[in-house]
Order: sequence, then C-alpha cells, then structure tokens
Amino acid sequence: MSYLFSARCDTLIEGKTYQQLLIFSYRNDFDPEVVVAKIDSQLSGSSFPDEIVIAVPLVMVNQIESLWRKDTILKTYTERFSKRSAISLVGFCRFGHEQKKVHLAGTEPSTSIKIQLLSRQIITKLFLRHGGFVESTGSYHFENPSGRHSIKFIRLANILIESEEIGFMAFACLPFIKENAHHLYIDTPALHSVASSINEIRSAFDLPLLNVRNFHSYKGLEKLQLEFGDDLIFLISASSSGGLSRLLVEKFRVADDNIVHFLYLGKSTKVKNIICDLGKDRSLNPDGYQDIPEVFPKSNCDYCTQGSVAIPLYGEQFDVINSQPEPILIRNCCEIRPS
Repeated sequence: MSYLFSARCDTLIEGKTYQQLLIFSYRNDFDPEVVVAKIDSQLSGSSFPDEIVIAVPLVMVNQIESLWRKDTILKTYTERFSKRSAISLVGFCRFGHEQKKVHLAGTEPSTSIKIQLLSRQIITKLFLRHGGFVESTGSYHFENPSGRHSIKFIRLANILIESEEIGFMAFACLPFIKENAHHLYIDTPALHSVASSINEIRSAFDLPLLNVRNFHSYKGLEKLQLEFGDDLIFLISASSSGGLSRLLVEKFRVADDNIVHFLYLGKSTKVKNIICDLGKDRSLNPDGYQDIPEVFPKSNCDYCTQGSVAIPLYGEQFDVINSQPEPILIRNCCEIRPS
C-alpha cells in the first residue's frame, strides 16, 4: 500500500495562476516507481504544472534528495520536465511549516508558495469530491444537536476515506498543535483516524504521542471533566457558528488558543484557529463555497415557517434515528353480554 498523496493546486498571484503538483509523504517508504505513477496520474489530460513539489518531514530531506539524484527511474523521468516544470523538495518541521527547500531539477521556481498555504484548497477539493455535505429536500430540514436548524450539515466521516488523504489532513493540523500539548480531545470518533496520523507524523520527529480522547460533542459536555491544564487541545470536526467552542470557553474556561476547528463554513469572523475554511477565496481557495447555508435558531426558523419538517440529529456523528416500533397492548373495553 502506498501512502503517497498527490494533488494539483492553483494559486492566483498578481493576476496570474501559479500551478503546483504536490506529492506528499510522511512515511519512510518513498518508492520511485510509485512517485512516477502518482505524477503521471495527475498529468493525464492536463498541462504541465509550473512546479512539482515533493513534501516530506525535515528528517527525510537528505535521504530523498540523495535518492532522487541517484535513482535511475527518477533521473530518467526528471528529464521530461527539464524545460517545463521546476521540481522542488520541501522539508517540513514538526509544526507543519516549510523549513527547507531544495531545487532538484528543471527550471528555477518563478515564485515561492509555502506548502502550508495549500492545505485549505486541497482539503476543500477532497470535501467536494467525497460529498462532505448531507443535504435535505424541500419537505424537511435538520435540527443540529446545538438546536440550530439548517438544510444541510457537514459529516466529516464522509471525507475520511483514503489513508493517504487522511495523512495529508493530519499534516494540515500540525501548525495548531502547541509545543506543550500532550492531550487531544476530539468531538467525534471519526477524528480518531486523523489523530492517529498526527501521532504517526510526530513519531517521525521522535515526539511523544498525544493521548486522544473523544468528548462526544455537545452531549458529552454534560459529563466532561477536565483533568489537565494548558497541555490539551480540543479538535472540533466542523462548525458553522463556533457554538461548541464558545461553550468550552464559557463553561470550562478552555483558552481560545487550545480550541481548533477542522472544517468551518459560516459567516462569523470571531471563530478562530480554522484548519480549513470551506468558503471561497479567489486566491487561496478558488473552489470554495460562495453561498453559505442559512442557519436559524429553533425558536425563529424560516424553514419551519415554510412548512418544512425538522428532523433531529443525534450524537457526535449527527445520526438520524429511524422510526422505531413500539409494542401496543390492545384491551377489550367493552363487555359483550349474551342475549
């Protein structure tokens, strides 16, 4: 199994689009044949990018550079791009920041875009590809566990499908994991796969593994008992208003800097620490959502006013509970007397 992740990115710089092909790996299994196949799959029917970026943990940079310059397959393949694309090797640190860049072959890069800036548009593309939204019809809408009403909601589990994609999502989380963090609280079991990959990347840097605990979102706040101080991080799967984070701050006095939102799509400018804002940005997220779904309080819902039925969502995975049979005892209330 290959854990190499690949994605094409378009970034608008001074009115011109700069195209990059990212090849990302956090494991020490860099197979030249797989790398070539990944690049070919992204180039099929597409133009050559301005730059091909190979991103790996900083501790792997020297090994990959040596392999790239010596391996026959890679050397032969590189000649195809010598006059069309720059080929760069990037090493990222434990906080997910680009710390070293090596020009491997091809033309010199005409610009420099840090790999952490690519996370937003890449995760948005994965969200769109895998159908991250669960949508209603005109006859019904949803009541979220927070009590707010909407016609669609984000289900993170829908996009956590491929291991290499999850690995890249974990990389996108690294800048938000504080240096003194030891405990990671997640609001849904779907985030366990992301948390596991975060720990795998941390292992590459010989860092201690984070202790991961699911606090079960809104419902779990009733029983939540915090045993630790500033060494914990809350990772919230998705939000449109920042409601869950506000409760953590107000009820448990968790510091804003210790709360991170994985996905966000909303109108509030007060929500902090967002890994991927799904909203459209002409330069940084051209495929993002232009229209943000309306969300209403239960007491003043336009959808309810229009006759739409509110379907309650339960639990940290926003499940819809199907109709359940209930036993009914039929009693004979009338005594029949013989004539």
